Amino acid sequence: MLDGRGLESAKQAVADVRSHYLDLLDKSHWGFDDRAERLLQPDCGGFSGIGFAPEGCWVAKEVFCAREWCGKCGRQEGPAHNRRIARWLPKFQQADKWGYFVLTLPMSVRDKYRRKASLEALGRKAKAIFCKLGYERGLRRWHLFGDDHRDAKHHETPKYHPHLNVLLPDVGYLSAADIQRVKSAWAALLGVDSVVVHYKYLSLARHGIGKLYHLLSYVTRPTFTDWHWDERLALDLLGLHLGHTWGTWKGEPMWELSGGKEAVPEKAQIEAGYCRHGEPLTWVGVVPTSHVTGGEWRDIGDGYRVWYGPRVPPMPDKGLGSWDDAAKMGRSLLALARRGSQ
Repeated sequence: MLDGRGLESAKQAVADVRSHYLDLLDKSHWGFDDRAERLLQPDCGGFSGIGFAPEGCWVAKEVFCAREWCGKCGRQEGPAHNRRIARWLPKFQQADKWGYFVLTLPMSVRDKYRRKASLEALGRKAKAIFCKLGYERGLRRWHLFGDDHRDAKHHETPKYHPHLNVLLPDVGYLSAADIQRVKSAWAALLGVDSVVVHYKYLSLARHGIGKLYHLLSYVTRPTFTDWHWDERLALDLLGLHLGHTWGTWKGEPMWELSGGKEAVPEKAQIEAGYCRHGEPLTWVGVVPTSHVTGGEWRDIGDGYRVWYGPRVPPMPDKGLGSWDDAAKMGRSLLALARRGSQ
């Protein structure tokens, strides 16, 4: 346990960091430019969540802001993107055939959906459409700007172009009538006469694991990669969760990754709250990332570090006592750091 001096030192360190994050999040007294500078470009990656399983497994998961435009974690194939893949992969592996809808919004209605609440509500209503049509499970994620920003011409700033990606397991070829039912319901929801809806499907037998994985990577990729494109929009959408799933996912995997992607399942287990042996992790709080860097900690990429062995990893700062002592005092930092992340 900590002695009196070590306890006070640790408490003060946690209090300083908590104050820092609260200051970032309490924007009520800021001017617009100040809010943008401080909210849209937060500190990222300085702390790691600590978890352990009884049978000699410790996990450190770096806390990222997960904003799509973050230079450290938000880029395509960056840590936040790869973590989204890891979270969805176990569900994605439960089907060997996937239907893929893209629901677009006409220019005439896009301004109605520039705020977090309105876009969240629209996503929920879109899910209700698919449930009503008999699709009991699915994955959905908003893209906020166009594919490769092709709507930007002559070096103009890309324009807001929200569209909803919907992935449906065990769905293949759909008739024109089936697709039209989705289009008609989507148009009615938006209150317009016509909409553009795209559909295709991929199967393991026809397209292979590589194409299935690419689809998952494509849907989870960031599209709002520079907040300067639309500063007001960036602030208004802070805290929006772009991706959601629905339905029950308890099936066994129907395919496995290979070809250099073998570490992804281990990350997927951590995202689901388990170590690689399948034991549940107990998350005790957060510590500075410097405490879990080097030594016998193994970096498996994307801000994940693991320690396997019969003994507890040594604390770099002896004044903090045990990992439990240090991490419990910082438990609330993980939630604070994630608040407002996408």
